[in-house]
Amino acid sequence: MDDLTLQQLLGRTHRYALQHWNRFSGTPSTKPVQLSLKVLELYAASVKTGSFCLKIKIIARWLCPSEHAEDSLKEGGSGLDHTWTPKWAPYFTIASTNRLHVEYSAFCAEKDETETVWITGDWTFSAEIKEAYDLHAFPFDIQDFNIHVQMTNTDNSLVLQPLSEIRHKMPTFSKRAKQSLRKPKPTDPPVLIANKGLDLPDFVTMSGNSQDTALNNLNSAAMYRLLPENNEVHLVLLYERHPKFYIINFMILLFGITTFTVFGWAIAWQKVESRLSLNVTLLLTTVAFKQVLAGSIPPISYLTRLDVYALGCLAFLAMSTAMHGFIGFIIDACDANGECTFFFNSFDNSSAHELDVIFLITWSTAWVAANFLYAYTVRRRMVQARNAFSIKNAQSSGFQMATFMEGEAEKEWFDQSSFSDSDPLASNPQTQREMEAAELLPVLQESDGILRQQILESADVSLQQPLATDFSDGK
Repeated sequence: MDDLTLQQLLGRTHRYALQHWNRFSGTPSTKPVQLSLKVLELYAASVKTGSFCLKIKIIARWLCPSEHAEDSLKEGGSGLDHTWTPKWAPYFTIASTNRLHVEYSAFCAEKDETETVWITGDWTFSAEIKEAYDLHAFPFDIQDFNIHVQMTNTDNSLVLQPLSEIRHKMPTFSKRAKQSLRKPKPTDPPVLIANKGLDLPDFVTMSGNSQDTALNNLNSAAMYRLLPENNEVHLVLLYERHPKFYIINFMILLFGITTFTVFGWAIAWQKVESRLSLNVTLLLTTVAFKQVLAGSIPPISYLTRLDVYALGCLAFLAMSTAMHGFIGFIIDACDANGECTFFFNSFDNSSAHELDVIFLITWSTAWVAANFLYAYTVRRRMVQARNAFSIKNAQSSGFQMATFMEGEAEKEWFDQSSFSDSDPLASNPQTQREMEAAELLPVLQESDGILRQQILESADVSLQQPLATDFSDGK
């Protein structure tokens, strides 16, 4: 208990109260809780920390308990009171989070055509979610970011259904404006993804980066499925890493350093010490580069494809060093004119030069072939990885394709464009202000009278002067 902060203690108490609310405030209906999800933003995906951050909107609709129906309509029926909370509400959480914060919540009560009272809840969560990154194919990897939204404080089942957001605004007294606020919004799919909120510096959505539809037959980079046994919605966002940064800053440099080894053969074969000095310098440079490369990913117990390429470069540098060393081992001594004697009687200057040329051709051919083989292997495995995320495989696991929101995710609740051009309120703002002022006047007059009475009772004196704001004359 001493290790718990006050904020953690209050959070646990709040969670416990929500999970056991039905013991004190009535039992919720057995009808399913309707649910709609909107992924607003995905950001800060970090391989080092093994996490990513998410902002998601959860909209739920449930049947109001009969004992609370009348009070709910009185307090939350207008939809304009952002401070109202119902007696009972489902408790939603996101699994495997390092941090979870409710940025916004709102509730609204309404009657349907059968006079049944329903409550709609609107939450915006920001969360840091733990993710196990698979880095075998790094930096040509495909990652699936998993989001598990769970309802934990009721046995009611979940059903995915399009729901409208609750949008609060300053009260509007115009009858025409009230009608527009109550106007039903067009229905959307139950799971929406904000296209503009998915940009990551290191990743791109998989469907957006695939130019050949034969390589990726998914028509969406987001999938979801409902797990009724856990009261959970499982959402998956598919990303593939943009490898350009790693190709330019690591692979091309490693390729250049290793290719420079071929210039060691430009030094006369008799000067073995000069060749070995160049090779050892390049070898140490590559080792240092490999250490920098290791710092870009967390410690893992397997090799990534970038590790394979770096180790391959070290192997080719070691091979060229061994070839030059072999020439040095067979030379006994050399004079100032470059004439050498050898430990093997079958060798002379001509045969030693021919052996050196064979080493050069062998190394160069193997280096070019190894790079082509590596590129082909990477390409083939990228195709296999994309094909693994197919519609057939997704549907066999119960997934459906999510819908991406095009354009702006949010719209103004009060939309003047919904009025016709002949509407006097839309065409004449002055008329609208006058009508609202006329409706507002009785309310302010009543408030003024109450204020006068309170002053009389507390001070026990009569008002000799009118209040600074007097609405008796309609001003």
